[in-house]
Formats: sequence, C-alpha cells, structure tokens
Amino acid sequence: MTRINRIGASTAICIAVIVVIAIVWAKVPSPLTDAIHQNTIGNSEGFPLGVPTSYDWYTGRVGAFGSTPPSNFTAMTGWGQVYPETGQPIVPATIQISGFQTWLRLTNGTWVKAQDQVTNGLMGAHYSADFHGDTVAMAKTVQPDGSVTFDAPTSGYNDHFYQGDRGVYTAGTVDGVFVIANMKASAGRFIGNFGADWWLDKSAPYVVVNGVQANSPGVGMSNWLKLTTSYRTFYFTSLTEPQLQANLPPPLR
Repeated sequence: MTRINRIGASTAICIAVIVVIAIVWAKVPSPLTDAIHQNTIGNSEGFPLGVPTSYDWYTGRVGAFGSTPPSNFTAMTGWGQVYPETGQPIVPATIQISGFQTWLRLTNGTWVKAQDQVTNGLMGAHYSADFHGDTVAMAKTVQPDGSVTFDAPTSGYNDHFYQGDRGVYTAGTVDGVFVIANMKASAGRFIGNFGADWWLDKSAPYVVVNGVQANSPGVGMSNWLKLTTSYRTFYFTSLTEPQLQANLPPPLR
C-alpha cells in the first residue's frame, strides 16, 4: 500500500468513526426531551402489579398540564413510587434513590428549589398496591454518598416515598412544579414514577372527605419507567411542553 493509499484509508476510518459517534449521540435524548417524553401520555414502559386497571394512573401520566395550587395553599411535596412490573417475576432487591429534588416555578418566572433529598431526607413505607389496606414498614439505609436504599416491594405492595419536610411557598405565587430524581434497582423487574401533591400548609394532616384528599390534592404523576441496575433519571412536571421549553428549570439547563 502506498503512502497516499494509507492516508486515504486512515481518513476513511476517521470519517466512519465520526459518523458512528454522531449516530449514537443523535439517539441519546437530551434531558429536556426525556422530561417531555416521560410526561407525555402513552409513554409508560410497563404497568404496576396490583393496581386496578380502572385507576386512571394505572397507565401512567395523570394531572392537568398548567395546573396551579388552590389559592389558599402554601405547601407541597414531591414523591416517588415503585411497583413490581405486571407479568414479571418478583425477586428480592433494593431500590436506590439519589438527587431527588422538587422545584417550584413562581408566577414571576423564577424557579426556586423547594425540597432536596440531601437536606430533607426521605420517608416512606410499603403501601398496599391499590392504597386500600395495611401499610408495612419499609427498611431504609442512607448510603455514604447520601443516596437512600429501600427494600423493594413484594406482591400486593409498593414502595411509596417522599421528602421528609414539605416545601413551602407564599399563597398565590406558584404556577408550576418540576421533580427530578435518579433511581435504580439491584435486581428484578420493577417500574417507578414520580409526582407531587399540593398541601394546605406545612403541617396539615392527611384528610379524606368523600374519597377526596381534602388537604393534599394531587398535582399529577409521570409515566412508568423500568428500573435498571444503573441509575436512570426520572422527571415529573406540571408544565406544558411550551412552558417547559420557554423557561427551563435549573436541573435541565
């Protein structure tokens, strides 16, 4: 092979490598694209074992886009949940969560961090899969890196967890919510999602009146994603796609 041919071959290889890299990057969604996908109806990757199919959130994303809290409410909380995936075997495992944050968009367009796993810690329990029945204590371990592990749910139950303290705001000043967290499973086939609730105030009790959460109406929840043995980033937002694109929350910048 002549020197010119060797140079030509090397150039061709370099071009081929660049093309492959470009194709790979093109298939990797940006955080914004991923957040929109996770909150677009119909994009769930599985369904929760034990949840009645009649529940509107059985298929994933629920909650009105652009919704705002009741005018006299001054608190909220982000939360997450994990279920065994319908149709898959259940094995013992641990669920690990890191970087769980809740952000509020104020009516003046400013974003403020309302909750952070690092300072709030996480609480939770194994709730009955349909939220009607016994609640079982859930083992929790805080890891050296600040992440938290819970034992994975078994048949008939979920892992339902939330920030230790509610986020607070001045009544009438909030028009959007954004929740972000990283989550993985040590083994098994589990699915999870995140969401948020408005609360009357920082210490209001949980009250149900005629089947409605009087002090804590739901903001909504995202689609169901499969957990893997590597962290995946989960997103929930109450904002519409145009709202999100026009005013990115800090974690997406």
